[in-house]
Amino acid sequence: ALTDWTEAEPYVELGLGPAAPADAYEARSILAINLGMAAFFAGRWTEAVELYEEGRVNAQTMGNVTGAALASMNAAEVLLDQGHLERADAALGEVRRVLAAAGYAAALSYAELLMGVLALRQGDLERARTTLGACRRAFREGSMLLYALETELRLAEVDVCAGDLAAAEAIVDQVLVEAPALSRRAVVVARAQRLLGAIAHARGDSQAGVEHLRDAADTCRSGSLRFELAVTLAALDEVVDDPDARADAAAIFDELGVTERGRCVGLVRPISG
Repeated sequence: ALTDWTEAEPYVELGLGPAAPADAYEARSILAINLGMAAFFAGRWTEAVELYEEGRVNAQTMGNVTGAALASMNAAEVLLDQGHLERADAALGEVRRVLAAAGYAAALSYAELLMGVLALRQGDLERARTTLGACRRAFREGSMLLYALETELRLAEVDVCAGDLAAAEAIVDQVLVEAPALSRRAVVVARAQRLLGAIAHARGDSQAGVEHLRDAADTCRSGSLRFELAVTLAALDEVVDDPDARADAAAIFDELGVTERGRCVGLVRPISG
């Protein structure tokens, strides 16, 4: 029930410390996973990964392989944004195997979305396009609008990286039309605005690019989206060489444990030509 980390943190020691029952596997798993989410939203990403791993181990020990896979998927999503691509890849391989065997279609589609992001971050645009395209269809067919729009923005990233700016812009424009239907839309809108900045900059219109990026930064701040803000500020620095934006982005990345700031963390630009 406690989603604020300062309130939830004491339960790490109470429920998972040496005085807690070591064989209470189900309770320890549920507690660790929920504490991991509290740590994640508090920007304590390294602790979140550790807690998700604790949840995975306890779920696995009691034979709840699906619960263990979901905990691993939570950890893999954080590891992706931290830049630990090899660790994320290894985790997602097992996650996909378990969720497919369990017939957990919705969770499997989200794991595939993360695999598409992984392929994008690795620069494998064709694999990213194929994987994300399948996810897009699954989310649309399942009426999961938030995930559908998130996937479509990733496909727009692929298009920008491939140099197809018109296709990327068409996707982003449609996402912005549908985004108001979401109750949690800040992250979708921020990513869309950042992509519009990347598209404008790639076309040589740096002024428009900066305006879109500043709009994205404002959206991130209003929605308390720390990682998205850092990515946006890094992009802004690439466009206009902004030392303040660069310093602020670096501070947030350090806070979140982002050690590998790869090509797709920052301004998305065409990689062909």
